[in-house]
Amino acid sequence: MHVVAVSWGEIEKLRKRRDTAALLAMLTGDEARGAPKQRRHIGVALQELRDPGSVDVLVTVAREDSDVQVRRIAMRALALIGDRAALPLFVQTLQTSDDVALRVHAIAGLGNSGANEAVQPLVGALRESRAGVRSAAARRLADLGDVAAVEPLRDAVHRAWWRPLHRMALKQSLDRLEERTGPARSDVA
Repeated sequence: MHVVAVSWGEIEKLRKRRDTAALLAMLTGDEARGAPKQRRHIGVALQELRDPGSVDVLVTVAREDSDVQVRRIAMRALALIGDRAALPLFVQTLQTSDDVALRVHAIAGLGNSGANEAVQPLVGALRESRAGVRSAAARRLADLGDVAAVEPLRDAVHRAWWRPLHRMALKQSLDRLEERTGPARSDVA
């Protein structure tokens, strides 16, 4: 099969016109199928547009594209949009992916969604073995401002005693969260 390359100039024109539909058609069409570089450029353009109308296609691309960079770009675009329709993908990615970049983008999406359902998966990520994932989850929990996250975040700060820089980052998130919610008291019934 002969692949016709999609030019960066075409992608840029569509981005400037904010033509999400054409970009999505290009992303999923035959022109870009064998061209991951072009799909990456299209994905970056969609990131900039942050159009909620692109969520369904981006979810499919984030799950199924053969190129990990394209999947990461699609996940970041979804995170920037923060649409609740992507919550199942964010949760699944956070819980099952081995790719740290995908997981961090999923955390950003959970936080940007503003959904109450995002709190528990983010709290769960505080027990993740990778410090970058824990820190990203802590920042997003602070952004969400849910008092239910105060105690788990305190526990995460306590568990990070042997990593001073990571502990400091977690503590900053805890302080921001407590500024928003007031300190949670574990002795209150």
